[in-house]
Amino acid sequence: MKAEIDYFFCLRSPWAFLGIQRMNDIVARHNTLLNYKPVKIRKVFEATGGVTLTHRSRQRKAYRLMELKRWSDYLGINLNLAPRFEFPETDFDAARTVIAAIQRGYEPGKLVSGYLRGMWIEDRDISDPPTIRSIIAESGYDSEFLLQTSCEPKIEAIFEANTQEAIKKGVFGIPAWVLNGELFWGQDRLEFLDRRLAMMQDSK
Repeated sequence: MKAEIDYFFCLRSPWAFLGIQRMNDIVARHNTLLNYKPVKIRKVFEATGGVTLTHRSRQRKAYRLMELKRWSDYLGINLNLAPRFEFPETDFDAARTVIAAIQRGYEPGKLVSGYLRGMWIEDRDISDPPTIRSIIAESGYDSEFLLQTSCEPKIEAIFEANTQEAIKKGVFGIPAWVLNGELFWGQDRLEFLDRRLAMMQDSK
């Protein structure tokens, strides 16, 4: 059986964007099943003692920017460190279209990447309905279908269930991956996830 990873994320996270290509490479290399699970990060923070960015200290905000610059330089990614639409918009509507795509049986990776790239490279407002529609189409999906389906109560129920599942599994920040009950938090822990998958394969 394939190893199975639960991937908890939100579409407004620069760390999710910095890690997504390496995540995809790891998943492909180990032939792993990846379960995309968008979450409401504010609820995760509230349940686990986290602090949203707007309420963090000046020192922590400054260090975050320093680390984003370090990692974007290291990975060769031209990250926009000051996107126009970072606050106070949310990614909820966009996240619901990802869930709708999953429920339809689509592979959601291109859509997730499209939203993250839109936010952190292209300086687009991923809370804006026309922008959401455009990114869905650019990713090769049916915009009308996903937008309509994303408004159904069952999609919101899954969104909330993902959030509660993340909290139950010990997630306190994103992006996060859970493999066989083991938590890997942050894109800077992807190498440990890669190593764990390699160890699992070697033990077979």
